[in-house]
Amino acid sequence: IYIPRWKEILIIAVCLIGVWFSLPNFFSKETVESWPSWMPKKQVVLGLDLRGGAHLLLEVDLKTVQKEQMTNLMDSVRGSLRKERIGYTGLKVQGDSVVLNLRNPGDVENARKVIRQTDRDLEIDAGGDGLLTLTLTQQAIEQRQRHALEQSIEIVRRRVDETGTSEPMIQQQGDDRILVQMPGVQDPTRIKNLLGQTAKLQLRLVDINGSLDEALRGHVPPG
Repeated sequence: IYIPRWKEILIIAVCLIGVWFSLPNFFSKETVESWPSWMPKKQVVLGLDLRGGAHLLLEVDLKTVQKEQMTNLMDSVRGSLRKERIGYTGLKVQGDSVVLNLRNPGDVENARKVIRQTDRDLEIDAGGDGLLTLTLTQQAIEQRQRHALEQSIEIVRRRVDETGTSEPMIQQQGDDRILVQMPGVQDPTRIKNLLGQTAKLQLRLVDINGSLDEALRGHVPPG
């Protein structure tokens, strides 16, 4: 088969260009970064099928999330009712609801109005004896669960970025799970422990009249 000279030259040139740009893949990342700026440095990122790595499936505990939301709702209701001087007893979380008894059953409408301002997604069931049952609507529950899952994905993404893994895959799977694939990671236990840590912000009161020296010695005021 006769091939013109210019085609042979073109084929050889294309092959050499391909070899030139694929050259970084035969060296370590540290070696490639030390090359001059005019040389190619982009490397092909290998997936789990070629490079191996960590494959983790995380589950968000939505029941605990909902329980914490109801506890926060209880605290908000307590503050609102006290501010309006509406007497109550037995304020507590009961299952997926918050219940309380009004001291004066005649305060039902006023209490309903105050509580509604606290959270407009509440269904308020009032009994004749002043018993109030506060429950989130199903739509509000699903919306807050989606928000919690989105927040969890963002937290996972930030923690994975701290490990320096190149091009990890983080995506939602199902209603309450997060799929994490990290090519090249050889210690999945460390990653599992990192992702499994619970982050929680706590606000504490500061006693400005207390002694700093006593606090440093471990004698901290109550609370």
